[in-house]
Amino acid sequence: MNFELAAKNLDAESLADRLAALQTLRWLESPSLPRIGPALPSYDHIHTRASYGDAAPGVFSASHMVWAAHEARATSTLIVEHESFAHMDEAIQGVRIVNHGMPEPLKLALAIEFKAPLDLRDPDAKRLGDYMLKTWGQGEAAWVVGVGATLTPELEQLVRQFQQAKRIRSEQNLARLRQCLMLKHDLTLADVLTPEGNITDRQLSFAVAAAELGDVDDHTLARRASAVRRMLNPGGPAYAPFPHGLPTFQELTAKLAQMGMMPAFTAQLRGQELADVAPALKSWGMAALDTAGIEPFEPDAEKQIEFLFRLAEQHGFGVVGGSDYRGVGTGWTQHAAWMNNPMLRETIERVAYRF
Repeated sequence: MNFELAAKNLDAESLADRLAALQTLRWLESPSLPRIGPALPSYDHIHTRASYGDAAPGVFSASHMVWAAHEARATSTLIVEHESFAHMDEAIQGVRIVNHGMPEPLKLALAIEFKAPLDLRDPDAKRLGDYMLKTWGQGEAAWVVGVGATLTPELEQLVRQFQQAKRIRSEQNLARLRQCLMLKHDLTLADVLTPEGNITDRQLSFAVAAAELGDVDDHTLARRASAVRRMLNPGGPAYAPFPHGLPTFQELTAKLAQMGMMPAFTAQLRGQELADVAPALKSWGMAALDTAGIEPFEPDAEKQIEFLFRLAEQHGFGVVGGSDYRGVGTGWTQHAAWMNNPMLRETIERVAYRF
C-alpha cells in the first residue's frame, strides 16, 4: 500500500482497512511526506464519524484523527462522541500503532457525551434550565461528558438506552421537518443513522439540509444545517420531547461518577451564570469543566475560558477541552494561550487510558 492509498483508507468503511492504513503510514513515515491533517492546535475534545456518520463535512474516522494527532506530535488526544462507544476500540488500537517506537507516546483519553433531561422540580436544575433557555433556546436538557470512559456492559447498556431514545425522538423530528419544509426527497431515518445505529441532532440537521439544497459547498450546507437545528429547539416547529424513562441530568451525572468516570460540564453557560450553578453541579457529582462550547469567533472567548479556569480552581474541578473540532468551520484552529494551562495537562494525566 502506498502513501496516497493509505491516506485515503484512513476513512475506509472497514475498521481492518483503517487500522492497516495507520500501520502503513507509520512504516512509511518520514519528514518528506505531506501532512494529512486536519491540523489543529489541540487534539483534545475532538469528534469523529462515530458521532455524525457521513453527514457533517470534514468529520473523519477515529483512525484518521489519531494519525492527525500523531503527525502533529500532540501530547494527547481526547476523543469525545455523542452517546456512542464506536470510537473506543478503534482509538485504542490506533494509538497503540502510532506509539510503537515513539520516545514520547501520544496519550489517549476517551469520553462519551450525553444530553439528558433536567429534573426541573429541583430549584437548582430549574435555574440551570432557565439560564440555558435564555442563552441557547434550549432549557429542558443539558450535556454531561463522561471523561475517562472504558467500555463495560453497564456503560454499553446506558449508551444503548440513550441511542434508542434518540432514534424515537429523531423520527418525530424528521416527520415534522418533512412537513414544515415540504422536503422533496424521500429521506428516512435509516438513511441518516451511523452503522452503530446512532443519531445526533447535528447529523439529522445536515442530512435534512443536504436533502433540501442538493449539491452545494460545505459552508452553505453548514449554514443551512444550523438553521434546521434551531427548528428542533423547544417551541420550534420540529421539536419533539424526550421519551420517558431516561435518567435525568442529575441522575446521569452521579451514575457516570459511580462508574469511575470524570463527569464534565461543557461551557453551556458562561461567566456569572456558570458561577451561580457551579455549587449545584458539584453536588450532583460533576468533577470537571470543559471549554467546549466557547467558540473562537466569540469576541470574549478567551476571557470566558480564563474565567472558567478560575472557577474550576475555586471549586476543585478538573478542566478538559481543546479544539472541539467537529467538521468544517468548527472549533479552535489557531493556538490560544489557555491551551498551555497546566490544569488541562494534569486532568488528562488523571483520565488517560492506561496501555
